[in-house]
Amino acid sequence: MPLYPELIEMITKMSMDEKFREHCRIVILQAIRSRETEKLSRKLSDEIIPRVASMKPGLMRSLILTIYFPKISMRAGILIGQRCSATQMK
Repeated sequence: MPLYPELIEMITKMSMDEKFREHCRIVILQAIRSRETEKLSRKLSDEIIPRVASMKPGLMRSLILTIYFPKISMRAGILIGQRCSATQMK
């Protein structure tokens, strides 16, 4: 015996409407996207931000080299965390 027969009857009738079904589909997709956003946010705060923070001293040094010595830093690309191709090294 269903707990809410009136509610089940109403939803059954509403499910015949194409717009209602589309709206239900959109709500379900938004709920799924929300969970994925939460997962990404958690990964960003738990893994990515701490890793970038630990890289900060090297990144600052690279940024300073790039700003003040652009030609030297381009030739020494590996020192600033980039890989230079043979054409960049010339």
